[in-house]
Amino acid sequence: MANTNLITAVNPACSLAANNDKGSIGNRIEHSVEQTKNSLKTQFKDQFVSMAGVAGSIGAAAAVSKSKTAQNFISKYISKVKNSNAVKNTIEELTPYIKKGADKFKALPTPAKVVLGIGLVLTTAASNLIRAKGIYDAGKIDQKYTDRAKLQQTL
Repeated sequence: MANTNLITAVNPACSLAANNDKGSIGNRIEHSVEQTKNSLKTQFKDQFVSMAGVAGSIGAAAAVSKSKTAQNFISKYISKVKNSNAVKNTIEELTPYIKKGADKFKALPTPAKVVLGIGLVLTTAASNLIRAKGIYDAGKIDQKYTDRAKLQQTL
């Protein structure tokens, strides 16, 4: 079975090599190499941050589950947030999805679950930022080699 991450990383390079709008063969090859490096770098960072974030979230939840002080501190804020109407509506909509994941963590106290949830949300946000930067960089690379191709045509 093929590695989908490798296929995803190399796919832009294959399509660029066949694109006649990108100038000479040398320009297309350089462009493909830069896009592949950007794609691999972005995927590596994304996967590393995701794994570290999940591990950190689980570790933080485990630490909170052992600390009564942390549990009491977080529980105070949970009760304030739960009484908000916007939160109540959101919780009602998401309850079926939350239950599936929470079943695996029933043994954890509520504050530990909150810490785990916050960690996972932050991990997702970091992952999305990394992907957005990768897309931005891919656009900059594409523009650089498109400009080079246009310059080659004028000369």
